[in-house]
Amino acid sequence: MGTSKNSNDSQKKMPQRHEVTKIHEEIFVILGVLVSWWQKIQVITGTLMKTDRATIHQTISYVCLLLIAITLPFAVSLNSYIINIFALNWLIEGNFSKKFRILIKNKTALLFMSFYVLYIIGLSYTSNMAEGMFVLEKKLSLFVFPFLLSTTVRLKKVRLENILKVFVLACITGAIICTVKAAYQYFVNGDSEQLYYHQLSSAINIHAVYFSCYLSFSIFILVYFLLKKWDTIRNITKISLLFLIAFITVFILLLASKTIIITLFLFANLFVILLYYSKNKIRAGLVIIFSINLALAILFMNMPNTKERFKDVMNLELKVIKEDKYKSWQTQFTGITMRLVFWKYSFEILNENNAWLCGIGTGDGQMHLDNSYYEHNIYTGNIYLGCRGYLGYNPHNQYIQTLLYIGLLGFICLLICLIYPMITSFKQKTYLYLAFLILFAIFSFTESTLETHKGTVFYAFFNSLFAFHYLCNLKTGST
Repeated sequence: MGTSKNSNDSQKKMPQRHEVTKIHEEIFVILGVLVSWWQKIQVITGTLMKTDRATIHQTISYVCLLLIAITLPFAVSLNSYIINIFALNWLIEGNFSKKFRILIKNKTALLFMSFYVLYIIGLSYTSNMAEGMFVLEKKLSLFVFPFLLSTTVRLKKVRLENILKVFVLACITGAIICTVKAAYQYFVNGDSEQLYYHQLSSAINIHAVYFSCYLSFSIFILVYFLLKKWDTIRNITKISLLFLIAFITVFILLLASKTIIITLFLFANLFVILLYYSKNKIRAGLVIIFSINLALAILFMNMPNTKERFKDVMNLELKVIKEDKYKSWQTQFTGITMRLVFWKYSFEILNENNAWLCGIGTGDGQMHLDNSYYEHNIYTGNIYLGCRGYLGYNPHNQYIQTLLYIGLLGFICLLICLIYPMITSFKQKTYLYLAFLILFAIFSFTESTLETHKGTVFYAFFNSLFAFHYLCNLKTGST
């Protein structure tokens, strides 16, 4: 009996020993995993330790530039936040004496920055200091990007092209989001207005005209890559790029910005002429031009809302411009007559204040325009409806806006900032930069492009990238 009891006890103990052994094995496995992880951490840490501080800052800077390009068509707050990180990284990087020496030698950077400095000087003779500081805040990118990008380590060409690519991707993504939302509203509610103009671009909260400008530049970028790599890319890639160009073109027609549509039409025709003339294939070029224009005409004729927006160009009545007093809300302005009236008032303000040389002041321009609207009985809104009418409307022309605020000195500086890099890019055959400058210059005739975040950052960011990195890469042959 005793033997049987002992035997039973040993049988009970055997499973417990097996369980202990299994636990030990699991512990050893876990320890092995931990040791493996620790070795990997040591390798990563060693790699980071070997990576010099400058390389880390350059990587952060590059990532910020990518994110600035990606977020530009979307939320202003997010885009501003990334710009701040980019500036903060520049500050933490240090080497200020070296950067200052680089800046002083860079005449182009000093030229671009001087335009912003004139607005700072304009504070000295403005009466509305609060508005003046707000104007400086809106335009800060005009100083920040030339200052920072002219003093950072030159980007390799592949990185520059990546920034352009992600900008195109962001714009196409935005266009797809707008298309999906508009199509949904149309099929559910039968509201065709959602397919056009501001209603179409409202899905990503961007002004239709500025989005049209972004998309036009995206077409230029796609054409640039298509021509550059035509002989090396596959046919499916060529077809895909051509499809994207066609999609963006249709979307721009739906956004119905008259200035951008006309500019894109002229660019397309001029580009085809120059391309086929250089290849001595004039007949083929004429056929292509005819085909493109026919396709655009058919699209245009089948877009009633877009066609309607061009009627004020065809039926222009200039007599409304000559009127001294208007009938408030009963007076109907077209896009063109509204601009012409605002331009006239801007010139009158400059005359009345003898401010042609230095302008009316950084903070006083809009105040004087609003006073003119009251004086001439232009509709200034209804407080009970929460409507401000034309109050706060700028001249819708960047050249006149600059002339009004900082005078002929600022106007001439702006022209030099545009024309000088145009000449340089033409001489160096950097036609993408040239196309960007011409697009922005034309766009600025009908919009005060540097009075909004979307316009200021777009110009300052890409202009500085091209001027201080793309042109420099061509000079040095960096790849």
